[in-house]
Amino acid sequence: PAPAAGRGRNAVREDAAEVGRHAQGAADVGATVYVCAMEEGHEEEVVIDKSVSLEGPGTDDLLLVAPINTQAVSISADDVTVSGLSIDTTRSGIRIESAASVSLSDIVITGAGNWGVSANEATDLVMQNLVLTGNSYGGIQVAGGSASLSSSTLSENTAYGIFATDGATLSVWENTISGTLPVDPEEVDDGIGIFAEEESSVSLQGNEMTDNSLVHVMTDQSDLSMDGDALMGGANGTWTTYGTVQIEGVTVTDATRFGIYANTTDPVELSSVHITGDRETTIEVLDEDWASDEQGYSGTGIAIISDDVTISETTVE
Repeated sequence: PAPAAGRGRNAVREDAAEVGRHAQGAADVGATVYVCAMEEGHEEEVVIDKSVSLEGPGTDDLLLVAPINTQAVSISADDVTVSGLSIDTTRSGIRIESAASVSLSDIVITGAGNWGVSANEATDLVMQNLVLTGNSYGGIQVAGGSASLSSSTLSENTAYGIFATDGATLSVWENTISGTLPVDPEEVDDGIGIFAEEESSVSLQGNEMTDNSLVHVMTDQSDLSMDGDALMGGANGTWTTYGTVQIEGVTVTDATRFGIYANTTDPVELSSVHITGDRETTIEVLDEDWASDEQGYSGTGIAIISDDVTISETTVE
């Protein structure tokens, strides 16, 4: 079909057939590929290797089904926008490789065999209004580069809601992250809302995090900044092993083991933090077992091991 009037050099489709061909080859650089609604799922692996926008009709009107053992959408070009669709895949929903200024919005990914979204050395990746549920490796992986996530819902993903590694810089604000599940319920060592490692940096603001199994936010040799987040339920609120910690205006409610835990040689600053716990759910440790190898300091509101600690206007009750 001809380009839509007033839209410039755009590729417009009557249906979802050959979406990948237009995104990969037929559309001009800078074009928008419009995909119309489909009553049934459309099976295709979409590869985007040039600067284009792929605009679906909405998450209720287009389900992109990836062929077995392929990503649904693979992006390797800068300045790409994808929006308005749902994804079903046995691998990762969207894979971004060494691309800059990619934007993902209004996308639903449910039950992916790997990650909902996986980004490797992507810079200035913007994600908003995503719904990522029940994905097998986790909701989002960010390896290196920089990314932001806002106004999104991540729920019941396995192992991680968000996993940042390889020096990634991650900004996360005004999202709901809940019910992250452990891989092995019998031996829980994951089920983490947000995890950052290997000199990454994570900044959170105004998020609601509920019932993430092991811990809501964990950092290992990475820097953590939080402002106005609400953490409810789960075993631990935050857990840091090396790296700076700056937490302001955060509430931690009914964590069963630790509200805030940090063991680091770097500065720790808590301001206007409020931790409350229900005695019926918080782990009770006998005095004679306190600080033992088996029990540690479980059941503590705040436990910090550091030579540089500043705490102000903070309550534990």
